[in-house]
Amino acid sequence: MKSNLYVDRSVSNEDFYRYERSIQVSLDGFSFSIVDVGGKNPRLVACGFEPIVATPVALLAVSLAHWLDTLPFKDCEFKRNVVVVDLDRSLIIPTAMFQENEMLSYCDLHFSEYNEEWDSCVWYQVSNSEIGVLFVIPISLLEVVKRYFCQFHLIHAFSLLLEEKQFKGTLGRPHVVASIRRRFMSVVLYDAKGQLRLCNRFELRGTIDIPYYLFSVTKQNNFNVSDTSVCLMGDVSVEWDEVALLQSEFNSVEFYNKVSYIDQDKEGLITPIYQYMPFLNVYRCEL
Repeated sequence: MKSNLYVDRSVSNEDFYRYERSIQVSLDGFSFSIVDVGGKNPRLVACGFEPIVATPVALLAVSLAHWLDTLPFKDCEFKRNVVVVDLDRSLIIPTAMFQENEMLSYCDLHFSEYNEEWDSCVWYQVSNSEIGVLFVIPISLLEVVKRYFCQFHLIHAFSLLLEEKQFKGTLGRPHVVASIRRRFMSVVLYDAKGQLRLCNRFELRGTIDIPYYLFSVTKQNNFNVSDTSVCLMGDVSVEWDEVALLQSEFNSVEFYNKVSYIDQDKEGLITPIYQYMPFLNVYRCEL
């Protein structure tokens, strides 16, 4: 996705108590959205994405602070602020197996580079589900967020993908959801009954890795590719040869477009809606 900033001309300072803002942080870049949730139907107020190149985690906080200074309405009071962390160190855990007082033990066991002095461990319970996401955020990054937002909800990007299922209804066949960035791809796989079978993150060295991993996770879970549906979102294009390959093998391939509160022609956004996902639908999370 190209760097882009959209702001609705009808924004009113008197309406910010109705607006929800989300900030998404990843090694590929930062994004934000502001949605008016106070009317009959939610309405996109503003959104934007800023790519960054080759920024190590240790310096991510500096880049984030600089970017936050450029955001519109940065000093306004919103109804809700959500910060979405899309970094590598995350773990999906059934709630029946998780004990909150043992969070540090989970981090020490599963994240080899975890350092209690430099890192903070966060647990998020996925709504209407028996699973949660345990993830690590550098304390330096967390301090930047706290400096800019007095109150906020902190979640991992996997939470958005996992909560999205409750808005899909009955799937009827195995279903893969892939959220694609320039350098990595997050994948969620459900069986025909809607049960979660896989949630993982894959590094991308080229666009050909996208069909490779989607074929692999489908077959490794003993599903027939020809009977499995795929939903794509993020930094991907309907015109790619790799997408044509997916369309020739999977039962169906769709691009995420279930955003009823955005009229793209009216809003004047320069790229397709599916490229702005999943951060535009944060307001639906049950925090």
